[in-house]
Amino acid sequence: MGAVISFLAWVHKKKKTSQTLITSLPKDVSVDCTALVSPTLISSLPKNFSVNCIALVPIPKSPTLITSHTERDSTDCTALRVPKHKYPDLITLLPADVLTDCIARVPKHWYPTLSLVSKLFRSMVASPELYARRSLLGFAESCIYVPIHCSHDLSIRWYTLLRNQRRLVPIPLLPLTPYSSSVYVVLGSRIFVLGGYYESQYTTNVSTMDCRYDTVQPYGTMPKAVVNPVAEVVDGKIYVIGGHHGKDSSFWSSDLMMVLDVESQTWEYVEKKSGLEMGHNLISCVALEDKIYIKGCRKSFVFKPKEGKWEEEANELLHSSGRGTSGCVVDGILYSYDTYGNCLRAYDLKKRLSCGVVKGLGGLVKKSYKVFVVRCGENSVLLMQNGDLLKPGIWCAEIALTERNQRGEIWGKVEWSQLVLDGDASFSDCLSVMV
Repeated sequence: MGAVISFLAWVHKKKKTSQTLITSLPKDVSVDCTALVSPTLISSLPKNFSVNCIALVPIPKSPTLITSHTERDSTDCTALRVPKHKYPDLITLLPADVLTDCIARVPKHWYPTLSLVSKLFRSMVASPELYARRSLLGFAESCIYVPIHCSHDLSIRWYTLLRNQRRLVPIPLLPLTPYSSSVYVVLGSRIFVLGGYYESQYTTNVSTMDCRYDTVQPYGTMPKAVVNPVAEVVDGKIYVIGGHHGKDSSFWSSDLMMVLDVESQTWEYVEKKSGLEMGHNLISCVALEDKIYIKGCRKSFVFKPKEGKWEEEANELLHSSGRGTSGCVVDGILYSYDTYGNCLRAYDLKKRLSCGVVKGLGGLVKKSYKVFVVRCGENSVLLMQNGDLLKPGIWCAEIALTERNQRGEIWGKVEWSQLVLDGDASFSDCLSVMV
């Protein structure tokens, strides 16, 4: 992927913006950029990349593209011959569909950089066709979005996790969000931000973030202002459950459920089963096969939207992982971090049975009072608030779930674990979005 960036950045090398961009690229990429300043440009690229790119170019449309074989480290490469006295804008020689296929292979976190190179790139990275092509070619990726605020300011700034660099970085295109204690829900490539409060004022506002373009749009209002609810998506509808509805602590309510039909943009109330005591302050919820599993401090529940039925979850292991935790579902198994036992637990939602502690994660030991678990591709990502007040910061670990033996034990492997954001900052959620 570094070679793709190198190729695209070199095309506009004469522009000051591109020169600045190249110096900001990783060392291996900038070295490639320097190596590309020669008449045989693509000979510097990896063979598999150059062959794939040139193979996409229709011969009649690209008479200037000639394949040749040059010796470089005993490897045949595809080369592009350009007159030495003139370096044309090579990108303009490529058909639009070919250029789209090239950019579709570039990791999304490079798109803000590409948009600064030229108007052409800026229009392409803002094109819906590009993301449709990424999905079709199999290059859609799981991007981690994290709302973070510092202790001196309750406003939310959005960060993204660069897994290859193992750090959280701010998303420059997304503005500060004034509301805190909102609930966030992922639907397709969008994040819905519902409710919250600002300067002690509760809000009914709803907004959406389009993670393809990193833009924010208002989305109307909720029927009732709420902070700290839990929410999930089933069949294109967002279920907002519980939360706080007033300044008085007596306004904590798990009885309230508001449902947003995203297609029609209409709201409705859903009544809770009479006599079902859910208690205060619901912690999190997940959805699987048209069911919503809701975790509370003392009890957990299952809601079936199509039938309108509620059930109390008898197995205490579903709600024994402590406050400040949120889990993810992989192949019907709910993974959540137990902040009391300092371990990752697994729960079979279909069988409604505990699978115990995930084995093989000795390198994960890190005391934390808040841990969110999300699925990212084939792996799971754990975002952890550092429990050491003398060394504040946010830690992250990536885990590969390797196997499940005949005894039902689930084993995993810690791919990496380290501090991804230093300083006095706190996150309120962790969301995985396919773009």
